[in-house]
Amino acid sequence: MTSSQRIVLNTLATYGRSVLTFGLNVFTARWVLLALGQVDLGLFGVVGSIIGFVGFLSGVMGGAVTRFYAYSIGYGKTLSPSEAIADLRQWFNTALAVYLVLPLLLIVIGLPIGEYAIRHWLTIPPDRLAACLWVFRISLLGAFLGMVAIPYTAMYTAYQLITVLAVFDIVRVVVLFFGTFALLRYPGDRLIAYAVLVMLVNAGIPLMLVMLARLRFKACRVVWREWLDRSRLGKLFSFAGWQMFGGVGAILRNQGSAILVNLHFGPSANAAYSISNQISGQASTLAGAIQNALTPAITTAEGSGHREQAIDLSLRACKFSTFLALILILPLLLELDEVLHLWLKAPPDHTAVLSCCMMVMMIIDKLTFGHMILVAAHGKIALYQGMLGTVLILTLPLAWLLIKVGMGVTSVGVAFVATISVASVGRVIFCRHIFGMSPKIWLTRVVGPLVMLMAVAGGLGALCVWSFPAGLPRLCLTVAVTEVVILALGWWGVFDAKERGFALHMFSAITHKVKALA
Repeated sequence: MTSSQRIVLNTLATYGRSVLTFGLNVFTARWVLLALGQVDLGLFGVVGSIIGFVGFLSGVMGGAVTRFYAYSIGYGKTLSPSEAIADLRQWFNTALAVYLVLPLLLIVIGLPIGEYAIRHWLTIPPDRLAACLWVFRISLLGAFLGMVAIPYTAMYTAYQLITVLAVFDIVRVVVLFFGTFALLRYPGDRLIAYAVLVMLVNAGIPLMLVMLARLRFKACRVVWREWLDRSRLGKLFSFAGWQMFGGVGAILRNQGSAILVNLHFGPSANAAYSISNQISGQASTLAGAIQNALTPAITTAEGSGHREQAIDLSLRACKFSTFLALILILPLLLELDEVLHLWLKAPPDHTAVLSCCMMVMMIIDKLTFGHMILVAAHGKIALYQGMLGTVLILTLPLAWLLIKVGMGVTSVGVAFVATISVASVGRVIFCRHIFGMSPKIWLTRVVGPLVMLMAVAGGLGALCVWSFPAGLPRLCLTVAVTEVVILALGWWGVFDAKERGFALHMFSAITHKVKALA
């Protein structure tokens, strides 16, 4: 299978996974709200935000490991097969050493600090304090087990075996789907039971991937003498350290905002914040279908010296990720109140406005998504991550200032949109500086066609909203009109002739394989 074919196959697999999981998560989120209630759901979100740093650190280190794996695979094309495997194996053992020590340190340091924060800092009803402490402990254990698996699971992404990850992710969501439904009939403390369910699923699936990786990848072999390679440890921590600095802004923005909402507006407002994050998260999952397919491909292209190919793929990542996000976000923005009413019956106050802000923020972020991947592939990220972290950290003081002037919970969403806009402009500037990538090319190939798409599809969808009374018939009509326009304009206005021809070729190949199996 060629690199281009693998990219398309991975995108289709991930997007198909995303659509299926989105459908299941619609019911899962509703059942969680019914089972826990607004207060317990808000508490789960704010307590989970305390260990958000663990999840963030896991993501940063996992991204760094994947980057060096993919770069090694690209570099390995210039070496003999045995030398290529040896180089990748050395990176694996370096990562394994880090991921056996780091989670233990996080447990030792994070457990007492987290429990102190829950007891003394957060607004928690006294009768739910004990349950919240157990939720924190259980969630921290799940985060620990998930981190230990990262040196193995990162290998799938580096080798672009996204279909394998998609299958296991479907298993995860299906188990959560049935587990959450059973939670509605659980007679005990449902908050603790839900935490146990999430921990078992989110830790169990990665451990299954570990066992498969040991069988599948030659590089996943433990060699003790390669654990303390100072040169590789230095490169890994340097890259991850600067990524961490940039990501600190994101973690303070996301988890800090949850705590800010809790302190000023209480657990019910946290429920609205949590639901808005779920909605934008599902849209991000659909848009992220292209991320797993293109990130290792861009890194491998840069590692093998094919910079023009890496730049071209980064522009396609911007275009495709935004387009995939718009398929869900645009009709949802037009009919958000009706969707929330049908979905949750009685959604918490401020859910709609926070959800709108989060989805707008995500569209702005995806427009420069490829730039972010390209800078990470290059490896020299200190200045870029410094800029990104500084800008995103400003989200919290900006949100606090807007709260003080009387904007209420909406302040958080407005602050999110403002800071991601500045960060996106910064990405474009950095790519011009590092790669000589003209902003004009990005505006012409990505922004222009997508703005046209949003204007036409959004305008026709809004016409349906203004012309008919609210209800299920109008919702169906708005979604149908918007989706048809998005797909038609996307095909003829967003994608170029090369992309359309390649998509048709791949669709024909997939159809032929399906018929052959039948």
